Amino acid sequence: MVKTDWTMNDAVKPEDMNQIGQEINAKTVTVLSATPPENPTLNTIWYEDLGENPDLGGGGLVIANASTDGDEEIWLEEI
Repeated sequence: MVKTDWTMNDAVKPEDMNQIGQEINAKTVTVLSATPPENPTLNTIWYEDLGENPDLGGGGLVIANASTDGDEEIWLEEI
């Protein structure tokens, strides 16, 4: 678990930063694909590469994050 009781006298060490990075990586899922992820969690971010699309004036990228309205169903909402 990441240290949460830092004081002004504490020195940040490489192992502290590594632990913070590991916890962030464990909680976030980033997906780059042409189709939505099959089992998103509320920590899922989806990047959809639209490729070359004349309707968009060239290439495009859709960014979506997982959302819920308080029930069990999770969907990806464009941001």
